Amino acid sequence: MEKDTHISKCESCGADMIYNPKTLGLYCPYCESQKAINKIPTTIRDYHLERERSVVDDEMQAYKCPNCGGEVVFDAYVTSTACPFCSATNVVKLKNQKGLKPDGILPFLYTKEMAFEAGKNWIKKKFFALGAFKKNFKAENFNGVYVPSYFFSSNTYTKYHARLGKHYTVTVGSGKNRRTVTKTRWFTVRGELSRDFKDIIIEATRQLTQSELHKINPYDTESLEGYQRDYLAGFSAERNDASLDQGFANAKVIMDDTIQREALSRYSYDVVGSFNADTTYSNIGFHYALIPIWVFGCKHKDKMYRYIVNGRTGRSYGKYPISAGKVCTIVFAVLAFVATVLALIYTQGA
Repeated sequence: MEKDTHISKCESCGADMIYNPKTLGLYCPYCESQKAINKIPTTIRDYHLERERSVVDDEMQAYKCPNCGGEVVFDAYVTSTACPFCSATNVVKLKNQKGLKPDGILPFLYTKEMAFEAGKNWIKKKFFALGAFKKNFKAENFNGVYVPSYFFSSNTYTKYHARLGKHYTVTVGSGKNRRTVTKTRWFTVRGELSRDFKDIIIEATRQLTQSELHKINPYDTESLEGYQRDYLAGFSAERNDASLDQGFANAKVIMDDTIQREALSRYSYDVVGSFNADTTYSNIGFHYALIPIWVFGCKHKDKMYRYIVNGRTGRSYGKYPISAGKVCTIVFAVLAFVATVLALIYTQGA
């Protein structure tokens, strides 16, 4: 594979430099030389103009992991690769497909060691975690990955009408049959609402779900920088597999939920019978940007388990495989304790 002429070389020893979250610059792992990365601005892109574009990023090479199904991209100069989600080394080179190039990036602020420290206390508390999962929970098995995401912004104007209910109680019957029952008084509301949204982050990857990313939000979107490949030196990026239209459709779900909550907050009610809204979206803009996460993952019985850390704030979330042996041990111990207590109660009663 040919060397990429865009990669930064160490001026002292000629080695490839890597990005260092501690200094926000490039670092040479051989002679410890450092080099600053100059920040560049990023501008919002027009949704309607960009949705039909298709370009190939020839500076990146895509690979697929047959173990977990993850698709990642690495700089073209990389000569050996491993899946950042499950650490498998038998990744398969793919033919690059067309897609938008990133225009923004949130560089890593957390180092691998900081990410590991964030998870060490978490895994210690997981008594039922599978032994193999705990055994491999080491700093060197954490991988830094940039997740492709859309940052959508839009102005909205909504006309809505809703049927809301307010509960009240009445006393019915007499004598022994006298009782209080709850009824609902229904009423209809109508209104208009204008709301501007900015930087709604929508994941554009298959490996991590919107729900998982929600667990480690927020990201400081106001710190978004113009995309520079120097920030990817020593890291990988998950491959984009969500179209711009798919991304905006997901953003609309979030905007619509927010609009409904804001509209309903105007009224006093106990139950929603129906809510209908007609929303116009205008001045739609977006960034296609990369956001950082640290990942520790493994596959157990055809299911992926991972611990992820927000590469900017350290906020984390994870799932782990359960050890059946530990569960059985606890169950048998509890049953034995219950049996002992029952025996003592029976003996004392006799």
